[in-house]
Amino acid sequence: MEKSTRSLLSDILKIAFIFLIAVILVSVSLYILILTSIKGKEIEVPNVIGKSFLEAFEILDENNLRIHKMEVRKYSAGLPENYVVEQRPMPRQKVKAGREISVFLSSGAEVGTVPRMVEKFVPEAESMLKSAGLEIGAVVKIHSDDFPQEGIIIAHTPPPNATVQRGSNVNLLVSLGPHSVQLTMPDLRGMRLQEVSKLLEIKELKLGRVSRKVSSEEADIVLEQIPLPDERIDTGTAVDVVVSSGESSEAVSRGVVLRYKVPRRPKPPPPEDPQDPPPKEDLSDRSVRMVLEHEGKTRTIVNRDFPPDKLLQYFLQIKGQGIAKIYVDDMLAEVMICAWPSTEFVPR
Repeated sequence: MEKSTRSLLSDILKIAFIFLIAVILVSVSLYILILTSIKGKEIEVPNVIGKSFLEAFEILDENNLRIHKMEVRKYSAGLPENYVVEQRPMPRQKVKAGREISVFLSSGAEVGTVPRMVEKFVPEAESMLKSAGLEIGAVVKIHSDDFPQEGIIIAHTPPPNATVQRGSNVNLLVSLGPHSVQLTMPDLRGMRLQEVSKLLEIKELKLGRVSRKVSSEEADIVLEQIPLPDERIDTGTAVDVVVSSGESSEAVSRGVVLRYKVPRRPKPPPPEDPQDPPPKEDLSDRSVRMVLEHEGKTRTIVNRDFPPDKLLQYFLQIKGQGIAKIYVDDMLAEVMICAWPSTEFVPR
């Protein structure tokens, strides 16, 4: 009887052990199956660029993804420090659940220091700014007695040693040289050329172009002048004169005056909204080129920039007829003609 009881107990224990093993095997199989199923699921990577590190961590965690902060940081002018500027894999890519997403954090805007450029010339300042990762902005030119050397930098903004973002503009204030002393142009008409030279020297003016004109006057008598009498001029101005040639033949070349006022640009149209401020008129310099056609030849009188409303005056030595063509901003603006006995070019 006792032997039969032991045999029955042994069988029960064997069955219980086999059942326990079976339960363990089933549990492990289910765990492996679930884990494989989860890890095999593909997830679209969310966009965490522009988010703080904490926000990026929470977003990725909600999507069953992990975050890895890269050691390398990147400069960003648009994002503050510790915000995500780049991620790998990129947003919307498909990855397995549990994948690690690498993020690069911002170290803030890259900054540079403004070098001291006072008393430097613009080309040198441009090189200094380039080395500092900065650029030249607006360049304003004024007369300065304290900085008499033309083209030298008087001041700049931001000031020296200021900390700014790399790529920023630095505005320059540049000297045009000292203020000129103005005087009244004397009347030279009727004076001899030799006397004119002495007078101009006394007045700290220079004798410019001397042209000759057929006249009944004796030779070397001043008939016309530019600048005109009583005009306000700066010291050092060159004065052009037309003097009598002492001859009366039409075959003799004569000095002819070409005058032209630089036109303004067309005014911009008024704003569509009456409450908007009216647009400012563009008064920047205009390109002026004057070409003289004379005796079958063509020569350029002037080719440079002038401000609007500037009165241009030139003495030209011609025989017979001359035609002046005036181009403004590379467009033909005026055709002027001078023929004997006229002493001035007039619009054709």
